[in-house]
Amino acid sequence: MAEITNSKELVDIFANEVSLAVEKAVDCWMSQIEDVLGDVKLTSFEKLQATRAIIGTYKRLTGKSWLECHRVA
Repeated sequence: MAEITNSKELVDIFANEVSLAVEKAVDCWMSQIEDVLGDVKLTSFEKLQATRAIIGTYKRLTGKSWLECHRVA
């Protein structure tokens, strides 16, 4: 492994690793939702229930009870 020469370099490396982990996690959740919504064997109601279950699992694992969305105009 290369030697880290300063604290900015360390922060940049850490930030990059965190960013990649967040992206991977978001991709995982979105993939699960996409799979549910694309499942032709499920009714609309079953798709809604399955999507809510995925979101519920996310909330339980993260300890969140409310998801906040900042809408882009």
